[in-house]
Amino acid sequence: QESVLHRLGQFLGMKEDLARSGPSIIETRLNHHRHQEIQNLSPKNFQSLHEKAIEAMKAGDIDASVRLLEKLVTEEPDHALAHNDLGVLYYKKGNRAKALLHFRKATELEPDNAGFLANLQRVLAA
Repeated sequence: QESVLHRLGQFLGMKEDLARSGPSIIETRLNHHRHQEIQNLSPKNFQSLHEKAIEAMKAGDIDASVRLLEKLVTEEPDHALAHNDLGVLYYKKGNRAKALLHFRKATELEPDNAGFLANLQRVLAA
């Protein structure tokens, strides 16, 4: 079964035609379908939820990535990597308080993770 994003990715292969219509059409469709996927995911499908958040982040859709990761940590509060990723995104968005909250939670869950600790230290030093 093809995902909505996969099918849209096939359409993006025709970017010359779509570019004439303007990038806002492509972005609007991708954002709409990502939002629908957020609503339809099973609470037990945490890995898939995290993967979709990473896809959204790579596509530059920070807000969709944040929504997916917030859903993930709501359903799985001990998901350290999701907390760390939320910290990164909130820091990029300029929300230092939320970044600190998630970096602290990630390091609390995995105190020996050098990457999580480095992220926390970077924000504390900023």
